[in-house]
Amino acid sequence: MYQRILKPRIQAGDAFGYSIAVSGDTLVVGAPNEDGSSASDRYNTGAVYVFVREGNSWVEQAILHSSNEAYYDYLGSNVAISGDTRVLK
Repeated sequence: MYQRILKPRIQAGDAFGYSIAVSGDTLVVGAPNEDGSSASDRYNTGAVYVFVREGNSWVEQAILHSSNEAYYDYLGSNVAISGDTRVLK
């Protein structure tokens, strides 16, 4: 069975899915061109989406943004996961 995983607030050019990593029932997906979080309007700060498998579905668990967003950070351009450890760039 396949499931299409979409970012809830898709915007052209966010590059959702540019990088992905899976470990067990956890999936992390990078969107390095996403603009700043709601507190910021900075360009291409990036974000990483965390999904967990519940039965046959992937459910969004968290959206990670840098605590000190800056223009062109591109967070999510590389992601890795092993168990409960996530490495983001």
